[in-house]
Amino acid sequence: MAVTMYPYSRLAPPLSPHIFYALLALSRTATLHPYAIRSAVLNDSLGSVDIASGRLYPLITKLIEEGFIDIVGPKPTGKSGKPRMHYAISTHGTLRLKEELTRLNHAIKTAKSAGLLENTLDLDLQRMLLEVQSR
Repeated sequence: MAVTMYPYSRLAPPLSPHIFYALLALSRTATLHPYAIRSAVLNDSLGSVDIASGRLYPLITKLIEEGFIDIVGPKPTGKSGKPRMHYAISTHGTLRLKEELTRLNHAIKTAKSAGLLENTLDLDLQRMLLEVQSR
């Protein structure tokens, strides 16, 4: 089988799941505060990526240092209207997110061509059947 170079072969290394989902959350809205980012990450990842409370602000710091997000400033949030710092995805962050989505899209196309996404059984049911078979 011949190896074909993918047209985007010079993409940056993959993003961590925490960074990927944080950028994804910020790409869908003008600004978010850290706890809204955390909630969106958990929701968008179907519960598989949870940013622990002690890791939330270090993640925000890293996103700023990498140039992926910009500080917008404090805005009133929630029922109390208490100001919380808000952040927005930067142009660089949008580009990195698009690169990652290109990589993931290619993986999905590859999986489809291998027939891996054709199974109509629910994944939970497939897992249960696998467990029964392995006993």
